[in-house]
Amino acid sequence: MRSPYLIEIADFVSCSAPSYVGQYDMTEDVREGGVFLLNTSWDENELNERLTAKMKRDIANRHLRFYTINADALAGKLGLGRHINMIMQSAFFKLSEVIPYEDAEARLKEEVVSNYGKKGQKVIDMNYAAIDDAITSLKLIAPPADWAYAQDEAETDDSGDEFIEKVLKPMNRQQGDALPVSAFKGREDGRFPAGTAAYEKRHIADMVPVWDPN
Repeated sequence: MRSPYLIEIADFVSCSAPSYVGQYDMTEDVREGGVFLLNTSWDENELNERLTAKMKRDIANRHLRFYTINADALAGKLGLGRHINMIMQSAFFKLSEVIPYEDAEARLKEEVVSNYGKKGQKVIDMNYAAIDDAITSLKLIAPPADWAYAQDEAETDDSGDEFIEKVLKPMNRQQGDALPVSAFKGREDGRFPAGTAAYEKRHIADMVPVWDPN
């Protein structure tokens, strides 16, 4: 990346954590016919339930190539724990086509040897498998016709605070640059009200422990 500015028309966008769905507008900057990759365990019924209406409309109306991959499950199966980077890199090179995939695969495997060679052949083989299995784990999702007309749910004001709703929440969604200057009227000194941390929690955990009293 040599660009000094934010990318606003992207050929490829990847979301590595399904908990970001609904928190950020993940498809906002994907160009017409671009690729959106989501790391998730959700099946097609769950996708229909969990994707936002805005994401559904973007995927359908911009004719995005929408893929899913369960990188977390694949990494666990291969013995890589929570390390999904090699899986997601392999998927990126396959779907983005920035270079021929055969070249990308060879270079990725060279990097595996360079970075993990001292840890032994077992670690090398696990990462090789991650590169190979990532491609067969990609799933192309055909959006249902009604996604093009998905309706947004009414937003709820669960804080009762104008600053939280009109300033903090857009900033949490990475949309602070779109806020008008008028949103900061009366707050020119840049100070935040006390107690805003309660509304800044990211809720990014994909697995939540549940207490079993038995």
